[in-house]
Amino acid sequence: MSGRAEHPAVSRWRVRHALRHARDAKGLTQTEVATAMEWSLSKVQRIELGEVNIASTDLRSVLELLDITDPDTVSGLLDEARVSRRERYVVDADLREHLTPSTLQMLQFAAVADAAQWFLTYVIPGFLQTPAYTEAVLRFLEPRIADDKLKAHLDSRAQWRRDTTDSGDPPELEVVIYEPLLMMNVGGAEIMAEQLRELVVSARRGNLKLRVLPMESGLMTGFGSFGLLRLDRGLYSGEVLYRELAETDSLVDDLEVLELHRDVFVRTWASSLPEEKSVKRIIAEAAALDAQ
Repeated sequence: MSGRAEHPAVSRWRVRHALRHARDAKGLTQTEVATAMEWSLSKVQRIELGEVNIASTDLRSVLELLDITDPDTVSGLLDEARVSRRERYVVDADLREHLTPSTLQMLQFAAVADAAQWFLTYVIPGFLQTPAYTEAVLRFLEPRIADDKLKAHLDSRAQWRRDTTDSGDPPELEVVIYEPLLMMNVGGAEIMAEQLRELVVSARRGNLKLRVLPMESGLMTGFGSFGLLRLDRGLYSGEVLYRELAETDSLVDDLEVLELHRDVFVRTWASSLPEEKSVKRIIAEAAALDAQ
């Protein structure tokens, strides 16, 4: 996946949303499409849910049924369908072995997102982590972590960072960090101070706005950590939600769930310290660690 133009998870998402929106626009139910195409209902459902890829011949036929005839649109969707079938070849084998499917998909969306909003309650966001901080977190969660698994996590975070903060056309980022994260002293004072200083450097990048949500804000943080990633370019624009709880993660694009998390982010953003005050708060915590 690293540095490559093809992102199968994103292409699959674009194809299925294009088909679903075209079906809605034509006023057809999934059952009516299945009947017209002589498919099973489960096949239509699984295609629209992104659980299976669609063959080029099937895609051409259903596009004709849904009155999608513009040559550029048809060609574009056929290209996206081709990319969506290349997951096994595009995503590195070691990453497939050691990262969850949802994490792998999120990384693909992060690589092409035009904007993202992140609310973090458990750890510093992966794309802002120093290698030492990442290793300390992983070794805490899994003391006997294998070298190849550790390397896969370190490599994936490094690529995520390049895609979101160091690329030539980086996304617009808004990040809210829950204040207790600054005081967790992960890996010891030296590692944590280095991580906080790196946060300050990142917060001063042109594409990143970083805020700290104070403990006294009184807002509930039971939503865990999550990110809203928005794609504005391509055949289909929209948003996906990446949720990370203590023992599981998931990628969601249900509109009601998206709206709920978007509202949570708006409220936490408004209740957080302004950017400059947030930076000063981080600097103060780093200085306290340096003094230990």
